[in-house]
Amino acid sequence: MGKRYYCELCDKSFAGNLTNRKNHAKGFLHQKLRQEHYNTFKDPSVILTEQLSKKPCRKIQVGEECEFGDHCRFSHLTPDRKQQLENLIVAQNKKRLEDNAPLPDANIDEWLEKRNNRLKKGDDSDKTTADEEKTTLPEALANIPNLPPSLIPPSKQILRRTKGSDWG
Repeated sequence: MGKRYYCELCDKSFAGNLTNRKNHAKGFLHQKLRQEHYNTFKDPSVILTEQLSKKPCRKIQVGEECEFGDHCRFSHLTPDRKQQLENLIVAQNKKRLEDNAPLPDANIDEWLEKRNNRLKKGDDSDKTTADEEKTTLPEALANIPNLPPSLIPPSKQILRRTKGSDWG
C-alpha cells in the first residue's frame, strides 16, 4: 500500500499521488473550506465594504437559511453583524493609533546632536571616547534571541576601520 495524503482542511485522507492531490485541491469542498479558512483572517473593514456593496439576500430577509452560505453572491449582513464589524474596525483603529504613538523615552534630538558633534570632529580626532567605543543594543532588541546580522552592532575593530560612518 502506498503513502497516503491527509488534507487538514477537509479532514480527508487519500492516496498520495500527484494526480489525486491536484484533483482534491480543485474540488468544490476543498475550495470552499479553503476560502472559509482564509476569510477568518480578512480585515473587518474589507468584509464590511464587500458586504455593503452587495444586494441583500432575499432568503435571509424572509428569515430562511440560504443554501449558498458564505458563497452566496448576495449579502448576508444582518444589523447585528454590521454593528459587530463596525466595533471591530473602531477597536483596530484605536490600537493602530496607540501603536504608532512615539515612544516616551526615545529622544531623537539628543541622538542627532551627538551625531552632529561627532561629524564636526571629522577626521581630525583619532581618539575615540568610551561612549563611541561601546555599542549596545536598544532595550527592545536586547531580549530577542538570534537577531539577524543587520541588527547586531558591529565590533570595535570594524568601527575603527570605518571612521566616518556610524552604526544605527
